[in-house]
Amino acid sequence: MPDNELAIINGNVNSIIVNGKTQKENVLIAKVNQQEVGSYSKGWPKNLKVKPGKNEIEVRHFKPWENDFEYMGGGGAIGGLQAGKIKEHSMNHDHYILNFVAEKDKSYLINIESNPNDLKKVSITLTNALTNEKIDFQSNKIEINKSEYSTLSNTIDNIEELDKGNILIYNGAKGLYKNKQKTGRIIIRIDDKLLGHIDPSEYLVMNLNEGKYNFNLLHVDVVNINSEHEVVITNDTKVILVKPTMVSNKLEVTNELPKNFQKFKNMKNK
Repeated sequence: MPDNELAIINGNVNSIIVNGKTQKENVLIAKVNQQEVGSYSKGWPKNLKVKPGKNEIEVRHFKPWENDFEYMGGGGAIGGLQAGKIKEHSMNHDHYILNFVAEKDKSYLINIESNPNDLKKVSITLTNALTNEKIDFQSNKIEINKSEYSTLSNTIDNIEELDKGNILIYNGAKGLYKNKQKTGRIIIRIDDKLLGHIDPSEYLVMNLNEGKYNFNLLHVDVVNINSEHEVVITNDTKVILVKPTMVSNKLEVTNELPKNFQKFKNMKNK
């Protein structure tokens, strides 16, 4: 179909000040009519041409203050294929699905703008990119990689603070596992439910009832490296160590905080 018979979809970029730092939030096009067109692994299109008529566009609201890195734009995977796989597996993202009618030979701009006074609130607009005319659309939000467990934001200073079934899980990876590609990141599932991810020198605090659980650990280093661990939680269980190894992952109930624990951060407070 000739270009002048198609419509063009663009994602906007906004500058926003978060914690005194200017950051750029992006609208990245993930799917068109349920077909994947963008991801961390394959990169993100700057714009897309679609057929006129009803279209369903799924976009990712990229927020660098939550993701610890800036999106630099253009195609190609962010940080390479390996880093892209890790990000897709582990990072929580807000996606929005927009349904609207596109007209041929017109260009549309999708804008998602966070409220600097309340970053949980966003405004979504769809406009004609040339005339700035607002276009009618319907939208709904979905969360990607949403944790199925609740974690606590408590800052832990000593083991005595862990009571009433609260358990601390920390990532003890060191050395070469601390890198921009996040190969030291451990993604945790408990009984096939996603808990979330922990980077080296991070921890999380959660509540688990006494009983037997299956922990699945995953880290990505060229390939996916999975391991299964049966863990029995008792009233005495306080601290669990996880970390990647060359060919697997390690899990150990230590019930001790690491020596340099004052340097660790609760991943929920990043």
